[in-house]
Amino acid sequence: MIEAEDLRIAPLPSFFPKEQAASSMRQAKARMLEEFEKNYLSELLRATGGNVTQAARVAQKERRALGRLIKKYDLPKH
Repeated sequence: MIEAEDLRIAPLPSFFPKEQAASSMRQAKARMLEEFEKNYLSELLRATGGNVTQAARVAQKERRALGRLIKKYDLPKH
């Protein structure tokens, strides 16, 4: 029998915590998008030494828009 561990796929319970298991697809998508944005921005800022202008160029995003996202997630600029 093939288990989730064999495929290196996170088992369903860890992907959807019990208190969020009944959420809609829209809510789950919003949570995943927020998690992605926060992780992406954090790594981007680390890679650019906290230079928001350079980070905006790499992300191909307007600097002000990137700044708003950084503020939204309260990320340090390193």
